Order: sequence, then C-alpha cells, then structure tokens
Amino acid sequence: NSGLDCYEITNPAAPVFASHINSTGSDLKDVKYMSSPPTAFALQQGTETQVVSLANPYNMQVISTISGGAHNGFVYENGATKLFLQGRNGASPYNLRVYDVSNPSNPITRDTWQPPGNSQTHDVYAQDGIAYVNCLFGSGEGTYQIDISNPSNIFQVGPVIPSGGLSHSCWMYNPPGGASKYLIECNETAGGHAKIYDVSDINSPILASEYFSPTGNNISVHNPVVMDKYCFIAWYADYVRILDMSRPTNPVIAGIYDPWPTNAGASVYDGCWGVWPLKAIPGGYRLVATESFSSNTGFYVIDFTPPQTPSISLSTNGF
Repeated sequence: NSGLDCYEITNPAAPVFASHINSTGSDLKDVKYMSSPPTAFALQQGTETQVVSLANPYNMQVISTISGGAHNGFVYENGATKLFLQGRNGASPYNLRVYDVSNPSNPITRDTWQPPGNSQTHDVYAQDGIAYVNCLFGSGEGTYQIDISNPSNIFQVGPVIPSGGLSHSCWMYNPPGGASKYLIECNETAGGHAKIYDVSDINSPILASEYFSPTGNNISVHNPVVMDKYCFIAWYADYVRILDMSRPTNPVIAGIYDPWPTNAGASVYDGCWGVWPLKAIPGGYRLVATESFSSNTGFYVIDFTPPQTPSISLSTNGF
C-alpha cells in the first residue's frame, strides 16, 4: 500500500528494482497496463487512480489522476480507441466508469453504467465492443454484458450471466476459428471456483462447465487471465492453477505452482492475488504471480512448460 514498484526481469532469476512512486492512499488494489504509450494505471480503492508513464521504467512519473476510488479495471485498446474501464466496488458510487485515455495525460470521462439491485461493479473485461462487468452484492449480482462500442453511450445487452456466488472477475477464451467465445467467470468466496460460459450468442449465455479446486471449501479462486489456450488463475492459497481450455466443456489442469501445498493455517484471502503471463518463451510461458495483502512476501517469476501431447498413430493393418 506504500506505492507502485517497477522491476526489470530481463534476467528472471535476478529481478532488479527499477523505480517507485508513492501512493496517495492506503489501499492500492491492482495495476493495469496500456501498451501505447506505455502507461500503468494504479487503482486505489480509497482515493484515486494514478496514471503513470512507463516511458522510462527506471523513472516512472505520475502524469495524471482519475478522481474517485476504484477496485479494479481494464484497459481496452481497439485501434485508435483506448479506454480505461473502472469497477468501483467499495468506492461509492458503485458504477462502471468509462474513460478515454487516448491521451493518458488527460483522461476524459465518457459514460457510466449503474448495476441494478444495489449491486456494485467489481471488475471488468472487454473485447469486440462488449464489456463483461462483474457485479456483486445486492439483488443484481452477476456478470453483465455492456455495449461500449460508442463509449459515450453505453448500455446493457443480453441477459445477466448468473454466477451463483460473488461474481468477482472474468476473462475470455477464444478458440481457433473465431466463431465461439467462452467467458471464464471466477467467484471470490469460500469454495469459490471457475465457471465457463459459452457467450457466442450474446442473447443466450450457456454454462458449459465448471472447475473446482480439489483442496476444499475454505479456499477461494481470485483472478483469471488467458493466453493462447491456457487460462492462468490466481487461486489464493492454491496459488497458480493453469487450465487447458482446448475443450471448454471439460477443461483440465495443465500446470500448478504452489509453494504452500498443505494450505496449513490459510484463510480465504491468503496466497496468490494475481498472475500474469508475460510472454511465450521457447517451449512454454513466463509468468509473474503476486501475493495477497495478507501474505505480503513479494512476487514470483515462474516458467511454465506445458505437458507434452501424446503422439498417437492408428493403423487398420492386421485386424
């Protein structure tokens, strides 16, 4: 909560501290990244979002602020369109806010959307002009599909996607071919798990499958991110779980990183807060996993080598 640190991990075995900016509050929840120009958005639930230039990572600079607290957000880059979407759970008013950050030195408010039933926006993912907004608490809990194609006039499309728990965060898996879309929705609560919805038809989301951690009802899932066919999930005391999404109706575990395998003494919110696949590397992927506020021991740089696919030859000769 003291601020945002930047590290160089060109040598992943020896991260190098690059620079630091001080926070303006005591509850810095997350950070999101925009590629062009290189910019970080440091979200503070109690105060404001700091917009940080990464033009020189060894000398980060706050170039603007977005007033009002926010729990989490998403950077939506679509050609010349650059939007920053905020979920504001815990920071009244609890709406979705859309900012034009084409010039990050001067963010411009475009529109807001208020969830029904006294619910609160929490997190958001967006692609193809649709924002998938996780809302929790109140009678309107669930994941909403919001048309942001005109950021100055956003509105709900299709039905709410029910979660059956606290709708916390989500990400999209796009199978090869481009016709299908599967939303991985995670519920942050004791026993919370991942639900996979087929959202190819915006008017008819269908629950395709669910994945539960095998370690018991006291552990919660947290945040998912997808790269290629893998969904990388921060799962608190179960740390990092990697799902192979090749068959969305039956996702399977492809990898686990867990320095706390017994979960001894773990509360619901101890462990891994976030995971991010930085890039593909020869034979696999490089990830960074950060720990939660209650664990608070730092971050891990992890290399993941996917399991080999068996080679099977079929022959009709002889039988």
